[in-house]
Amino acid sequence: MGKKERKSKKNSKHNSNVTKLYFGVGGILVAILVGLILFNSGIFEEAHDISKFSIDDECSIIMGNLIHNIRDGGDCKIKCVNNCEIRELDFYDSEFTFENSSCHTCDCYCK
Repeated sequence: MGKKERKSKKNSKHNSNVTKLYFGVGGILVAILVGLILFNSGIFEEAHDISKFSIDDECSIIMGNLIHNIRDGGDCKIKCVNNCEIRELDFYDSEFTFENSSCHTCDCYCK
């Protein structure tokens, strides 16, 4: 083998390594760019802004009995769904708390 053949093999190996390096760096940059685009689009967010509000039970005493406007968790959920729609939000969850000697509580979560 002459000097030219050795040089040619070294150059081709060098060019091959440089090409691999460019593709590797390019691939990393593309992956970072795609990740940033997905992150900015909000795809990784688990929960959007969730709003919480309470609905009053508006209970009253009639003939010595406590009468509730919101009787159970089902009534609470229905009121929450309706209130979320009025606020132009999507229903997320509701939380009903039974109170034996006073008005119940109904907390609504919308997103």
